[in-house]
Amino acid sequence: MTEYASTFDGHDLASLFAIDYQMERQLPMWEPTLVDVPGRGSLFGGTRALPVTIRMTLVTQAPTRDERQEALRTLAGWLAVDEPRPLYLGDEGGRYRMAVPTEQAEVTPYLDADAVEVTFTCPDPLLHGTRMRATVPSGGTVRIDVGGTAPAQPTISASAAHGASGGGWSVVTDEGRGIYANIAQDATRTLVADVAHRTLVVGGSAAMLDTDYDWPTMTPGARTLTMALGTGEAVVEWEELWW
Repeated sequence: MTEYASTFDGHDLASLFAIDYQMERQLPMWEPTLVDVPGRGSLFGGTRALPVTIRMTLVTQAPTRDERQEALRTLAGWLAVDEPRPLYLGDEGGRYRMAVPTEQAEVTPYLDADAVEVTFTCPDPLLHGTRMRATVPSGGTVRIDVGGTAPAQPTISASAAHGASGGGWSVVTDEGRGIYANIAQDATRTLVADVAHRTLVVGGSAAMLDTDYDWPTMTPGARTLTMALGTGEAVVEWEELWW
């Protein structure tokens, strides 16, 4: 066992346990989507990233059995979550995963310690990094650098989106994707587009993305965002993501 930093849902696991850095981890794996076609077998319909699993062994550091039992009860409370929470591992550069404890946490007692194996499942296999922010000027363009190795899924918001002459308000990327809001000429609305959850709210009401537009995920690298229709600056926020 070695000293190793790890936190789950804001709780420092290393404050009560020694953590084996040789934990079991996985790279994201991909599953093909196959479409059955009568008389032709199957056609390839894309892929999806599968959840990843992390298993770690924690060993109590307390000198007495009563204190070790208290540490295990504290751990049980930390693991009692009803949805994925941030899991930071000490050698992943400050990035985190959204994880939920799964499987039975088996406790192995020793003469002067107790070891427990904890398994986390990450339904979202991505590593999450720095939260970034940029402003698209009214009717203009902003250049940004998207870090990571996986496409970012931004949130685009405007407190006063003003419809263009002829109607409409949109922000598009240099990759040909963007959002569009049906805002009448000279009308002004609030707007929030959440690409990760595929939601668009205009003037406080849910709206559908126009079929001529694709949700603007952003491939890592140098990107530009342009207000192609309308005026009123837009704030773009995204998280750097890694496979």
